[in-house]
Amino acid sequence: MSAENNIAIAMQALEEKLLDAEIPGGYASFTADEAAFLGVFDEDALSEEAAFAASFHNPELVAEAEVELAK
Repeated sequence: MSAENNIAIAMQALEEKLLDAEIPGGYASFTADEAAFLGVFDEDALSEEAAFAASFHNPELVAEAEVELAK
């Protein structure tokens, strides 16, 4: 079995799991590698400063806080 074939089989299995996860009451189990591939462990939460600025509904403050955090 070639590496390309293995990747295609793994992707197909992952797609089937994702479809199963969309079924109400359904159950799908993912490995840590699959979850990481899907971006589950990516940290994308707002910073404390951006969350505080957002509480005032001021998008300029949120953008400013995120720029400062990125420095």
